[in-house]
Amino acid sequence: MPPQLRTPEREEQKGRGLVIVESLSERWGYDRLGPAARPWGKRCWAELKMAP
Repeated sequence: MPPQLRTPEREEQKGRGLVIVESLSERWGYDRLGPAARPWGKRCWAELKMAP
C-alpha cells in the first residue's frame, strides 16, 4: 500500500510521520522496491526546504 498523507485525530498516537515530512519538505514521494510483479517494499524520500 502506498504511503498516504492524512490528518490523524488528536487522540491518535501514530500517523503523523508524513504530516511532519510534508511540512518540512518541498516535495516527497516513494519508490517501490523489487520487481513490478512482486514488489517487496518501498522507500520514502523527501527534498527538504532550505532557509534563505
